[in-house]
Amino acid sequence: MEVNMRAFLSKPTFNVQSPDPDPDPVLPLLPPPLDLRQTYAVRPPPLDVVWEGGPLVGTTGCLVSPGGVGKSWWSLLACHSVACGAAGDILGLGVPVPGPALYVAAEDPVSVIKQRVWQIGQRLCEAAREEAARNLRVIPALGAGIDVEDLGYWAEIQTLARGCRLVILDTLSRIHQRDEASPGEMRAVVARIEALAAQSGAAVLYVHHVAKAAIRDGRLDDATAVRGATVLVDHARWVAALIRMDAADADVRGLTRDQARDWLRLVITKGNYGAATNDDIWYRRDTGGVLVRDEPPEAEARPGAAQPTKERQGRGRSVLASTIVEQVQW
Repeated sequence: MEVNMRAFLSKPTFNVQSPDPDPDPVLPLLPPPLDLRQTYAVRPPPLDVVWEGGPLVGTTGCLVSPGGVGKSWWSLLACHSVACGAAGDILGLGVPVPGPALYVAAEDPVSVIKQRVWQIGQRLCEAAREEAARNLRVIPALGAGIDVEDLGYWAEIQTLARGCRLVILDTLSRIHQRDEASPGEMRAVVARIEALAAQSGAAVLYVHHVAKAAIRDGRLDDATAVRGATVLVDHARWVAALIRMDAADADVRGLTRDQARDWLRLVITKGNYGAATNDDIWYRRDTGGVLVRDEPPEAEARPGAAQPTKERQGRGRSVLASTIVEQVQW
């Protein structure tokens, strides 16, 4: 039987109702486009970094290191630096604008966190302690079962992060229920953290471990040393590694292996907005475990002795950070 296709197509085959000519407005999912005329005409303010060479507010970053090196100590001290400014900047970061900070400690028990806070407090003046009490929230969250994809937990974290300049989530593996080796699953977790940074305006750092292969191969200062899917560093805008001085470096500096364990260096392995530098930042583990900004002994010029690499020499702290540290009396 011959079919008149024109007649067939002109008739509605399915019982589909025409759309409402005046449907309810749909809320946009994307921000509005830039007004380019206005953007061309008005120079924007300088990029707002949390500390010199550090992450940009409203973005995410990642701090990585092997277990037991001191990343939780560094995180707690960094929050004090931001909350107190120069008066509490034991790490010597050079914080240009102090402000509220949030530290979610999901790996250590509250007894350990209290010990660390007490040790830090012994190095702060009374004014700095008061500033920290006003600006810094320390949340002991071990055993709380945090999941950034759980709406209840997420709402609480969003509320706590509102108005902060720095948020540190310690550690990444304690705040999600996903497979770290899966790029797709980690992308979902990182997207949540990116949303927290964008909505709160804070720089949000997640603390993470390095891969066993990176430890074995000596690639701890490589941005790809992170454990799990590389999306964890690909999506982060700032990445740093905290590394203990190794035996070869200690030998040329005339340090014993026990002494070397007290020396750590912070290596900025990625900075998307000009934050990466060629200088390592050295820290010495002081009384009570507190990390203080310091420089290790210079390499000894001994015949046949291997010299530390340029990265390990740490060509010194920046002028701004040096000025701030020298002005503060601990």
